[in-house]
Amino acid sequence: MDTVKLREYMVNNWDQFDAEEIADDKADVLKRSKRISTWGFYDLWNVATAKVKVTIPRENVLSFETNI
Repeated sequence: MDTVKLREYMVNNWDQFDAEEIADDKADVLKRSKRISTWGFYDLWNVATAKVKVTIPRENVLSFETNI
């Protein structure tokens, strides 16, 4: 995963993530964070599930950046 692009996407698409993740200083928090754990990507998930049959009973995507 390109974490630089992930961070950029998050900063530019706050509405795609849960309310707990939205804050006035979120861009600064993302810049200072070594790793990101997040959930959302609602529009992207809806587009993907409309294109192919997805059997995963979820409404969003979870993303956990690890040190591996």
